[in-house]
Amino acid sequence: MLLGKYDAIHVATYLLLVGHLQETNVFDQTSKLLEALGLPAADAKAYADEHLAEHGVAKAAAS
Repeated sequence: MLLGKYDAIHVATYLLLVGHLQETNVFDQTSKLLEALGLPAADAKAYADEHLAEHGVAKAAAS
């Protein structure tokens, strides 16, 4: 929804920052978001897949 409303690079940057501040990896495992940063689709998928393999499925942020 956000990607359709705002500049994709701004949304991607914001969500990655928020994810890291809240200690969740969910956005690092979202290839569409990584593509919004300008990564080619194949590279974004490879990064997301590698991140998923290394860290497991992203969990909600710790409270």
